[in-house]
Amino acid sequence: MTLRAMARPFSMPTGLSLAALVAFSSATLIVAIATWRAVRLDPLPTADGSTTAVRAETIESMAIVRSPREDARPIDNDPFSADRQLPAARARAVESYASAGAIAVPPEAVRLLGTVIRPGGKSFVVYQLPSEVPKTLRLGESVGGMTLADVAPGRATFRTQRGARVELSLAKAGS
Repeated sequence: MTLRAMARPFSMPTGLSLAALVAFSSATLIVAIATWRAVRLDPLPTADGSTTAVRAETIESMAIVRSPREDARPIDNDPFSADRQLPAARARAVESYASAGAIAVPPEAVRLLGTVIRPGGKSFVVYQLPSEVPKTLRLGESVGGMTLADVAPGRATFRTQRGARVELSLAKAGS
């Protein structure tokens, strides 16, 4: 190392400080131009194709005024309403699809896993068919040609398609 470099260990060569100043100025200019382009608003075109500003009267005359429909009330379309029902046509389609796809299952194959008693006809059971995952079944719904008719603590009553009554009980602990 030379004596001169030892005397000023943290100094930059003469040409390097000028290059750093030019690079910083260029970067600042590029950022300023990019920011200006990002926030600049272009004038709207008019009907004749020129890019002069559009007058407020023109915008108001182009606005489409819609009257609210009488049959579309936001309250009626509330998807979280407790008493919301399927439309009649869709409900029939769902029922016909469910009844067409119902495969008769012997009552012995339905394993009752649990019962939940709730007021207002909202009781349900948890059941499992062989080699399937557990599912829930509410009052009035069907599984394997049997419709859930009643739920009591520890037991569920089903009606078959022929009207026969089938009662399933929970397995005792340890069995």
